[in-house]
Amino acid sequence: MDNINLNKENTLPKSIVSRKNRLRVLQELQTSDNLKEQALELKVGYKFENWEHVDQVLHTYAKTKGFSWRLQNTYHRVDGSVSKKVFECHHAGKPRSRKGNNPDIT
Repeated sequence: MDNINLNKENTLPKSIVSRKNRLRVLQELQTSDNLKEQALELKVGYKFENWEHVDQVLHTYAKTKGFSWRLQNTYHRVDGSVSKKVFECHHAGKPRSRKGNNPDIT
């Protein structure tokens, strides 16, 4: 596989990627930097652009802090639009029993 140098003005060789795809890749790189900044600024009252933005920022925040989250529940309005999402740590919930069905283990 060819080695690609992304350090030189964040450009990709034209022979590998079309201009449209190259712009998309560059935009994703910039977006990931913006998400990291937004995740570090996360606090109560933070305003998000849309629900996808919420998912991206929370995922980035959790990744930088060393944990992950999951979507516990989604609430919808009468018209079907999302009104609320409840997120929780991936460790949330009741602990699993380690005893199993073996009566010899106490």
